[in-house]
Amino acid sequence: RDIDTAALIKAQTKRKDRMKPLYLNLGKQDGIRIGHVVAAIIEASGIDADAIGAVHVHARDTSVDIDASQLELVMRKMKKTKIRGKAVRVSRDVPRETGPKKKARSADHLKKKKFRKKAEK
Repeated sequence: RDIDTAALIKAQTKRKDRMKPLYLNLGKQDGIRIGHVVAAIIEASGIDADAIGAVHVHARDTSVDIDASQLELVMRKMKKTKIRGKAVRVSRDVPRETGPKKKARSADHLKKKKFRKKAEK
């Protein structure tokens, strides 16, 4: 077998050129994995798995490369979709950075202050 690597690279480049990014508002903090995203897109829109490119799950959002000819269909169908019980917002724009979410404080910091006051008396 003789593989034409130049033709293979050319085909991959053409495929990348056809892909457009799609952004979802769910990420790792929501318990989302690549399989959840791919399954939700295929189930909601009915597109072929070949129309889905790279999927990048970040802390608070996810980017998915979708074939440009299928992008409008996927956006329309994903509006009412839930992934792991959470509503999905779909956008073509890169999500804004809003900074890290604040961690909920426990009551431990209050106990430490009370203990210090008792110890000082």
